Amino acid sequence: MTTRADVVRTDYQRFNEQDFEGVLELFDADVEWPDAFDDSALSGRNAVRAYWERYFEVAVPTEILGEVVEIGDAVVAVAYRQVYERAGGAFGPPAVVVHRFTFRDERIARMELTALDETPDYVRERFRS
Repeated sequence: MTTRADVVRTDYQRFNEQDFEGVLELFDADVEWPDAFDDSALSGRNAVRAYWERYFEVAVPTEILGEVVEIGDAVVAVAYRQVYERAGGAFGPPAVVVHRFTFRDERIARMELTALDETPDYVRERFRS
């Protein structure tokens, strides 16, 4: 039996492989996802796909998954993130991030980002341009 923690592990694996369609099939159709660069929320698979397409045009993130813990109806994951520019070099400082996933049935319905290190303004500005 696949656990919710297994679904989250698969999510990270597919994300790092840039397999967006594979990640999106883990999501509820009305998934809620944070837009970390505009401090807003996205709704639905198509909005998340568009966000990632824009993100990956300028950056290549890698998230090294650490602990994954099921807590009640949620799964909490801790990861180390390093983002690189397509042109090379680091795109801001590395960070430890905490993601909280909630589910609807067996699909990810919502992800909340609580970075231990906030995204610096100069990094946000580069993604907005």
